[in-house]
Amino acid sequence: MNEALELPFVPEIVKLTHMSADISWQDELEKYLRSRERTVGRNVLSELSMRKEGTVDWTSIYSGYDVHYLKKDLQPDTIYYFRLRLENMDGQGPWSKEAVGRTAKAPMTGFDIHRALKQGNPSLLREILGKEEAYLEAPDNLGFTPLMYCAQRNLQDMMEVLLDWNADPNTQDSTGKTALMFAAFKGNIECIETLLDCGSDVNITDQNDLTALHMAVDGEQPRAIRLLVKSGANLEAREVGMKWTPLLRCAGLKNNGNVEVAHELVRLGAEIDAADEDGKTALHNAILNGHHDLCDFLIKHGASLELVTRTNHNAVQLAESFGNRKVLQVIQEALKQLSEDKTHLTPE
Repeated sequence: MNEALELPFVPEIVKLTHMSADISWQDELEKYLRSRERTVGRNVLSELSMRKEGTVDWTSIYSGYDVHYLKKDLQPDTIYYFRLRLENMDGQGPWSKEAVGRTAKAPMTGFDIHRALKQGNPSLLREILGKEEAYLEAPDNLGFTPLMYCAQRNLQDMMEVLLDWNADPNTQDSTGKTALMFAAFKGNIECIETLLDCGSDVNITDQNDLTALHMAVDGEQPRAIRLLVKSGANLEAREVGMKWTPLLRCAGLKNNGNVEVAHELVRLGAEIDAADEDGKTALHNAILNGHHDLCDFLIKHGASLELVTRTNHNAVQLAESFGNRKVLQVIQEALKQLSEDKTHLTPE
């Protein structure tokens, strides 16, 4: 061992984060070498080693001619020790005394926000947001922002905390959906009201041009429909594919056909005979999907039996070709009623 290289200083911990330590020995080494240039020389190599508290083994983390080193991948809130030694042509010097420092606690992240949401803990959520470290729009592993998560699960109290901290109610996920759309689908009225009060765009569209009103129809949520329309939702908004309005979508989806939903839309002013890309009205779509109760409702509320699709088929022809007994019965009863009405109107 070269005792001439014994160091009278310890390496300086310039900066500690939750995962790194910036170590420097530049200034002290310069002073040291100037004072001992004749015996030590200028061409010296530095070696830096480290150990974590609770361990006895030292690990060499740097060897070279640089005079500082950034050690990464450390654990947060952990004590580390660092020491330095020099080496020249005459051999290695002894290790310096130890520099000691504790890494910072890990900053709050979106993971912590979602953890608080899953625990249903508003106080914890406020504490996390109060540190102003976590990204408020951070998605979870399913791509949902904190606000979207609350909207789906009707966590209004948590939602209000997020909005108090300026969460954006119009943030869209990878498919273009917003928190309002998720709340509308679930029929979470309090969340819908809260989002609308905080500036959520009622007519914003996703990648398929679906609006929150379309989503409320998909979720079969009449109360949500009423609230959205009252707040300015466009009853005639059309999606990308078949150009379905909310009423057309109600009739056009095989797993929908909800009469209460259709009633709310029509009551609020939806165009009952609006046609889609194929020229099919809500009645045509209801016939093709076997929604006999919806067919009955639409006819009784003025849906035309005479309008034709682009393939030149009217409601009667579609019902006859489709062959659904209940649908056909509804159409036949409607035709019978029309005939009777005409008879009553004909003067004797």
